[in-house]
Amino acid sequence: MGAEGRRVGKYYAGLDDFELIFPDFETDFTFYVPDKGIIRNGSFNNAILDDSQTLGKYGFDRNAYYKYIGGDYPFVKIENHMQKNKKRLW
Repeated sequence: MGAEGRRVGKYYAGLDDFELIFPDFETDFTFYVPDKGIIRNGSFNNAILDDSQTLGKYGFDRNAYYKYIGGDYPFVKIENHMQKNKKRLW
């Protein structure tokens, strides 16, 4: 049911399972949201994951889908300092 369905999902179908997927090798990123002044540096866990989005007991206090990067932002810049080639997704 996703983030919006959690309002009623707990009572009808239970909370969604949420799997956290992250690299199992060394990483080094800079995460930047210009209009919010957010800058995080370091490993994938430190730069990309947002620990403030950890769910509480009932799952209603936070949005588990925001665990990655912390929210819905209009623009995010993520720089991979360990990139071996200069290919881009855009």
